[in-house]
Amino acid sequence: MRQEVTGLIDQYVLGVDARNIAGSNLTNNLNDNGTSSTINYAQGQQTFYGLMGQVKSKTELFPVEIALAARIDQWNSQTPTNYNAGPNGTNPVYQNVPNQSKTQINPTLGLLYNMIKDWDLRSAAYQAFAPGMNNTLRSYGSSNGYSFANPSLTPETMTGYEVGTDYRWKGGFAQLAAFNNYIQNAVATYNLSTRSATDQALAKQLCGATTWTGQTSQYGACASAQSLSYYTNNQTLFSQGIEFQFHHDINSRWATDLNYAFTSTKLTICGGFAREL
Repeated sequence: MRQEVTGLIDQYVLGVDARNIAGSNLTNNLNDNGTSSTINYAQGQQTFYGLMGQVKSKTELFPVEIALAARIDQWNSQTPTNYNAGPNGTNPVYQNVPNQSKTQINPTLGLLYNMIKDWDLRSAAYQAFAPGMNNTLRSYGSSNGYSFANPSLTPETMTGYEVGTDYRWKGGFAQLAAFNNYIQNAVATYNLSTRSATDQALAKQLCGATTWTGQTSQYGACASAQSLSYYTNNQTLFSQGIEFQFHHDINSRWATDLNYAFTSTKLTICGGFAREL
């Protein structure tokens, strides 16, 4: 719902949304001769609820438009079935995955300054909420090893800010923006180490095996697994970049567009340990 008003606040917007996503993944890993080596299966669903409010204000004395918004996100995740099994589904190793939920308030502040009639400067600071399902359900393997989904993954949180400018003319416009984003609880693949007792225990749990040495051998449901990897939230990322967009109408039939984007992302924390940029 959007409403135009008079006074200190020129406009307010209210919104609500809800959605449910369900999925399953069955992976049948094959040997070179086409026979089944292992099977991975997971089934789950996630529900999302959101409530958003935004107000805009523009003063007559100073040509600045202010937009303040906040969104409340509620996320719930259920993975009732998750197992890794041997050939043709034999000896399945089930994981008992507890239900998860998270509630987060995500604010946004935007400023728009009108330099002249067709030229604006803008800036914004924001926080975003980014859950996902693929990495919680999809496991796969190859002759070199296995990559396991992690049904206990939690949503990523991004905090950032950007500055930009917009220029318009009769037949088109140009936009330029630069941004910095900090991503906490970032999802990335972690390679299990045979030198870590914690990783050894996780490998045995995932494979239903009594040992794992990282050499070609038979480890329960992980046939010939030389390497094992697992998705985690133990990373923090720093991302920065620029975006440029240009559009011009040549005539009533022809137009030209030019777009450019550059992004540089660095891993700043991995496994709880800080890294130099």
